[in-house]
Amino acid sequence: MKFSLLFLPLFLAAASHAGQRMYMTVDSVVDVYNFSIDTLSLELAIEARAAIDFGKNSPQRSRACWGIAWNCREDGVSFDYVAMRLKNTDFGNITDFRAAEIEYGHHHNGVDSPLNVISIEKAHNLRGGDNTIAVEWFDGRMRVFSGEKLPVQVFDIEGVLPQEKGCKVFSTGNLMLRTLVVESRSDMAKQLATGYDPDDLERRFNETSDPVEGTWTYLDRVTDDTRARLGGIYTVSIVKDDDGYLILYRSGAKVNSGKWAPMMIKGKLADTPFVGHFNLKWYDSMMEPVDDECSASIDGEGILTLSFPIHKSTLRFYKTGRIMP
Repeated sequence: MKFSLLFLPLFLAAASHAGQRMYMTVDSVVDVYNFSIDTLSLELAIEARAAIDFGKNSPQRSRACWGIAWNCREDGVSFDYVAMRLKNTDFGNITDFRAAEIEYGHHHNGVDSPLNVISIEKAHNLRGGDNTIAVEWFDGRMRVFSGEKLPVQVFDIEGVLPQEKGCKVFSTGNLMLRTLVVESRSDMAKQLATGYDPDDLERRFNETSDPVEGTWTYLDRVTDDTRARLGGIYTVSIVKDDDGYLILYRSGAKVNSGKWAPMMIKGKLADTPFVGHFNLKWYDSMMEPVDDECSASIDGEGILTLSFPIHKSTLRFYKTGRIMP
């Protein structure tokens, strides 16, 4: 499998791309189960599985319901939600049957404002057994799924990603929450952005006595082309940080160049007991972190070497003067 260093991962389609999954087996009776999400995600999915006693057949919709809420403000007065309840379609008549009703809406100051409501007669457990509700956001769309064994899509509408961290599974009855899964793919461009100003950095570099700080330009490489390929002829700036040093991108990206902007984090150097030697965390051209056994060193001639032994590759940089951002 070919990897990359400055680099383009060829297995990207099978990778998580800086994603994370939070899986909780709850299996307990709850009224509200609070949790948080990453609001810097590019994509997000929330899935809950639970059982609730919807009560007996009646002319009205069941008062008992449960669902997933997001954009929950700290004051608790507003949130968006998807909720499930049961209803009878023609109570008292021979044609009557139960159906699941799925509602998407906004809650504010104790009042629900439904935006979309749909009834589904199949694919759901209509007698108080387990059902799943799932909500996912990507490509500017929000999709909602629900069902017993194989959830079916019930909504596909325009919808932005949640802006608030607060979320919850809620109910108006005795809810047995079985599992909760939250999966997201981070927006690495946002996570790697910094507030550094190029001119401020250059003034700092003109005054510093730290041999590591400064602007460094690509010199050469020794790479195993079966494992890695070059993603750019980079110029970077290195600045002292609380935990070591930050490597900041300045220019030179060729692969995924539209995503890289000056002053984004390209890597991190962590101090070691040995002078001039550092542990390295690097972000490749697709912004994937690479840190397995990676290291960096500065030799007596002032050459910075980044080493990726697992990928049998090294990159070298030399320090340069002022550059334009």
